[in-house]
Amino acid sequence: MKKMFALILALLLMMSIVPASMADDVTNVNVWSIYTGDDFRIIQGVVDSFNQANPDVHIEHIAIAADDMYIKMALVAGDDSAAPVACIMHSYNIPSFAKQGIIDPLEDFLTAYGDFSEDLYLSNEAGKVDGLRYGIPFCAPTVVTYCNMDLAAQYCPEEVADGIITWDELYAIADRMLADGVTDVKLLGGSWGRNDMINAYEQCGGTYHAEGDPDTVVTINKEALIEATNLWKGLYDKGLTQQDGDDVMGMLALGELIFATGGTWNLSAVQEYGINYQMMPSIQKDINHTYNWGATECIVKMHRNVTEAEQIATLRFMEYLRENAMEWAKSGAIVMAKAAAESEEFKALPQSGAMVGNTQTFAADHVYAGAFTTVFNDLGFQAVYGIITPEEYADAIQTQCQQAIDGLN
Repeated sequence: MKKMFALILALLLMMSIVPASMADDVTNVNVWSIYTGDDFRIIQGVVDSFNQANPDVHIEHIAIAADDMYIKMALVAGDDSAAPVACIMHSYNIPSFAKQGIIDPLEDFLTAYGDFSEDLYLSNEAGKVDGLRYGIPFCAPTVVTYCNMDLAAQYCPEEVADGIITWDELYAIADRMLADGVTDVKLLGGSWGRNDMINAYEQCGGTYHAEGDPDTVVTINKEALIEATNLWKGLYDKGLTQQDGDDVMGMLALGELIFATGGTWNLSAVQEYGINYQMMPSIQKDINHTYNWGATECIVKMHRNVTEAEQIATLRFMEYLRENAMEWAKSGAIVMAKAAAESEEFKALPQSGAMVGNTQTFAADHVYAGAFTTVFNDLGFQAVYGIITPEEYADAIQTQCQQAIDGLN
């Protein structure tokens, strides 16, 4: 009996030691992301699945609102004890963060990956700065158009037949609605002035720098911005868009709106409305060159030292995200993993409707493009609503974008 007791005690001691030794072999990696709200639930599910499938690695995922995360990244860069190993961020901030040394180029980091191939991703240029890769493409949230198909069948069946709506078509529909005295349905609603104005500006050929401009200068194409403003303002003046303060997505849900601009990130909410809808590309100026304004979200490495174990663990996590991209796609994301994006499973998802006609995702081409989004956000639809004139709006965008750059230098 004593021998049996001793044997049991020895086994219990051995069992108590195993978890401690295993814990020593676990590589912990902190990863920050901009995925809050509904997105957090989905990305956290992928993280949890990875941790379960890889007991020797633990990814500690922390979601932070984008603007707050970018401030925190700048504050902790270079501090091994405070900075995460990796972050998931918008591509439009990558150039300025690279210039400021907040994030590191990935050429050396990727050596532990094995044979890293850009061909695994849809957008090889996303995450690059001056030819150096700083980010691995993850997904591309973009500006899209949600169409109430029941209302479209009543007011504009021919215009929506090809899955793309243009500004010229919107004005033709507007004239018919006005002629018919339609008052209980609006034609177009813009859910986020920042995105809608940037998208329209770039659809009109707008750019952010002139040839030969240094990085510290922004040159807004005033004529293009005024044209973009008037595209929206013309429909607003006809009384066929949302009014200041309206809940656009709520109008879509209640059947009061034919077209609502939004993002791929609105998909989950739209699905819950229970309406007959279709996701389309953003409103197009030129049917022969279709694109959506957006920003590829990329996985980047923070500027800090990492151990070889942290490096390999992080790359394994990146690979897992690519291989399990369909889980993220189900949330409405346009994923950058080529195998997933080109699969029949993805083509059956609603967001594939935002990519008809070989529609591309377009991001602003300027080192400080991320700073401009704040300026456009603050001014929103002010010129559309008549609070300021389109000319005043264009001048304010130019002045405030330049001030934003100056504040970063």
